[in-house]
Amino acid sequence: MIEYNEFRLWLADNKQLAHRTIGDIICRLKRINDILPWEYGDYYIFCLTRSEGFKKLSTSVRSQCKRSIYLYNEYLDSKK
Repeated sequence: MIEYNEFRLWLADNKQLAHRTIGDIICRLKRINDILPWEYGDYYIFCLTRSEGFKKLSTSVRSQCKRSIYLYNEYLDSKK
């Protein structure tokens, strides 16, 4: 399960991102979670990039989605 609220706070505190940018990142995570339920790790990105729902997204949106995943993985790593 994705910890949206905690992740939102982490982005604000650690990445100094604008409120709107944080909202966009959360939106991308929700979008890809609908395509393929989220799992931690690089294998998730591998599977996601091969899914039909992901392939239908524009190139820029796919890139933004992958960035959101990397940021979320960084957030989880920081909690360890």
